[in-house]
Amino acid sequence: MKILYIDIDGVICTKFREYHPEDREHLFEPHLVTNLNQIFKETNCQGVISSTWRLGCELNELRMIFVRRGFKYPDRIIDVTPRIVFPWGSGSRQEEIQLDLGSRKPEVFCIIDDANCKGYAKNWVKCNGQNGLTDSKMKRAIKILNF
Repeated sequence: MKILYIDIDGVICTKFREYHPEDREHLFEPHLVTNLNQIFKETNCQGVISSTWRLGCELNELRMIFVRRGFKYPDRIIDVTPRIVFPWGSGSRQEEIQLDLGSRKPEVFCIIDDANCKGYAKNWVKCNGQNGLTDSKMKRAIKILNF
């Protein structure tokens, strides 16, 4: 199994100054969603949402948001990462992905995120939060997943 861990803000949504809490899905940028579609098309991967959006939306709601914004593979978004909560605060995105990896044990995985995932440097495609999932980042993700 190939797993793509997907962040949203800074990856397919980069126009934060236009944020409207009642309609944040309009922030999905069509050309960045097209690049995400291309990754799914060329790698036959499954997606897991690692974004903080998972804390305010159920999985099916996230799938529908993706579809309304042009995503073509909603059935291949299979889950969200678990939330880790310690008495002193929440776990990091990297810790949540690590927990998910331990339960799924994929053959190969890729993390697309604008946040730090240096512990997984060879599997991490770091997006610039202002440019998101550019063509070069898309190609790197495809290369990682098709290794």
